[in-house]
Order: sequence, then structure tokens, then C-alpha cells
Amino acid sequence: MTGFGFTVFIILIFLLYGLISYWIGRRGRQWLTGYFPNVNVSLYWVVLCVAAIAYPVGRFGREILPWEISSLLIIAGSFWMGAIIYFTLALLFIDAVRLLVRITGIIKLPAPVFLQAPVVGLAVVLLVAGTLAYGWWNARSPRITQYNVNIPRAGEVQNLKLVAVSDLHLGEVVNRRRLEELVNMINDMDPDLVLLPGDIIEETPVPFARQDMASVIRSLSPKYGVYAVPGNHEYIGGRAEEILSRLEGAGVKVLKDRKVKVADSFYIVGRDDLTGGRFTGKPRLELNDLLTGMDLSLPVILMDHQPAMRGRDPEPGVDLKISGHTHRGQFFPFNLITKKIYETDWGYLKRGELNMVVTSGYGTFGPPIRVGSRPEVVFIDITFGTGPLSSEVKPME
Repeated sequence: MTGFGFTVFIILIFLLYGLISYWIGRRGRQWLTGYFPNVNVSLYWVVLCVAAIAYPVGRFGREILPWEISSLLIIAGSFWMGAIIYFTLALLFIDAVRLLVRITGIIKLPAPVFLQAPVVGLAVVLLVAGTLAYGWWNARSPRITQYNVNIPRAGEVQNLKLVAVSDLHLGEVVNRRRLEELVNMINDMDPDLVLLPGDIIEETPVPFARQDMASVIRSLSPKYGVYAVPGNHEYIGGRAEEILSRLEGAGVKVLKDRKVKVADSFYIVGRDDLTGGRFTGKPRLELNDLLTGMDLSLPVILMDHQPAMRGRDPEPGVDLKISGHTHRGQFFPFNLITKKIYETDWGYLKRGELNMVVTSGYGTFGPPIRVGSRPEVVFIDITFGTGPLSSEVKPME
């Protein structure tokens, strides 16, 4: 996607966003004026317009607005974006029921009190508010998911305790305090290696720099280091190189179509993001080119931000592939869609000689809520040189 094409895409997205916000606003006004005849309609529209424009103004104005104001606008607007999802689903369901009633005459009019507009409207508002509250709590309650994996190939290292955390989306919403909580979780697990498979910083390095998040990341101290690959969100804001430079400055080794041998015992291979070429004009290297010149008697661990779509061929020569990107849908019912799109949108999958782990990620994109998926930190206990490939999954709260 060219820069012009991406701009048009963003404009269309926000146009659709505005139209849906207006539709929800009209339906809300109908309910309010029916339930509260004396409501100030002008004030209602002002409040709704502020909620609707808060996120785009905060996001696109973060370079010129004071930090506190842009952060407040982005966070408040993010909640409205979450509300839009569930108001839309609720209103579509209500309209479908109304149409069914009209066609079939199942319910004789006038409808019972519990099906009349004021009661239904209040129920929708309470249901959406409760969903947002639960989603906010759930998004801030990460779990540790453990996988025990055996890999037949081996070097001198016989056991590796690996932590993988994808989709941090560090910025205004997933801020320094949330990052500190994550780093403390990782350090408590005392891993040998930490991998960050993409979408680490949310589109711009400005919040990362202003909150000095680099100093927090530098407090990670695994024996074999911290490695990362870019995700699509490192590219979206047009400042990918600056973002990756900030990560390098925080002690993270960024593997953008690169590989590294660790302790003369195993390789870590990092692929550029699948969509990176749309922004840079330079497609990523083929996997076979990346593996060229490697000693394939040693284990190979691959980071690739986006997991395989259905029908993709297995990655030959790779023992363990770690991906993120999907958030496992982040919101119900989108988790049903990601499950159909990807070969696996979360969890462990064995495909041929390949172990695949897809994580739901730690942070959030857009609304700071999760409904239908849990944030997680992945702990993989790898044993090299013992038997066939296998995996045991053990969720840890």
C-alpha cells in the first residue's frame, strides 16, 4: 500500500467511524427524548461529538498538543470506540428482533413493558457500560501461559527458559506503569531469553520517549538477551526506523530480516513484518534466504509477527515459530473471525516438524478493553535433544 493509498484508507475508516457514531447518536437521542422529555438535546450532541472526535484529535495531534491533553483525548476516545462496537451489535440485534416481530406477529402490540423502548434503551446502556467495565479489567489482568516443548536438535545448551511477549502497543494507553508491571512479571520468571515478536511501540516513539520507557526495558536481564522483530504497527505511523532505533537504545536487539547464533547452541531468526514492504517499498527476504549459511544441525527459533494464514506451507528448517498480531480478536465476536482467518489465532500448533506458538499479546489496540480474549505472557520451557517434537500446555494464573 502506497502512502497515498494508506491516507485514503484512513480517511475512509474515519468517515465510516463518523457515520456509525452519528447513527448511534440518533438512536440514543430517540431513546433519551422518549424517556427524559426535558433532556437538553443540544448538550447531548455536544457531548457525543466530543467523545467521537477525541481519539482522532488526540492521535493526530499528539505531536503538537500538550502531552497530558493528547493522552486524555486518546484514552477517552478509545473507550468510545469500544462503546461503538457493542452499541452497534445491540442496535442491530434490536432491529432484527423488531423486524421478526413485525413479520411473524409473535408479540401482540402494544409490547409488554419490558420490551418497550425506554426499558430496552436503558438495558442497552447498562449492558454496554458493564461490558466496557469488564473488558477494561480483563485487559489489565494478564495471565502466564506455559508451553513445554521438546526439540530433537541440540547444541551445548540442553534447556532454555524463554519468555515471549507480543503486541505491547506501548504508548498512551499501555503506559510506563503497565510496562513496569510487565517487566516485573518477566523478571520474576527468571528467563534465559526474552523475545518480543512485534507491535512493541504503538505507531510513534513520542510517548515511549516522554515516559522514558527505555529505562524500564533495560531492567530486563536474561542470560541470552532480549530480541525483537517489527510488527505492522511499527510501520503504520511512518517512523519505523526511529522506533526500532529507540528499542536498540533500550538494549533490545532488533532482528529485521536478520539471524543470530546464541551461545553456539541455537539460532534466533527474525523476519521483517509481512506488511513492511507496503510502507518501505522493499519486500522482506524469503525465509530460505534468511536460513542460508546457517548450521541447520542446531535448533532454529523464528520470530514472525503475523502468524500463517490458512493454506500456507510449513517453514522448513525451523523448530519453533513464535507469532502474535491477532490479539485473539480482542473483542467478541471478532475472535470468531480471527479463528477463521489464521491457521491458529492463539495457542500451540504442530505442523510437520514445526512447533508454532501464537500469543494473544499483552496490550490492546484502539479500545483499552478485551472481551473474548485474555492478555498473556508466554513462558516456553524448551528441552533440546530429547525425542520427537511435542508440547504440553499449562495455563498459569
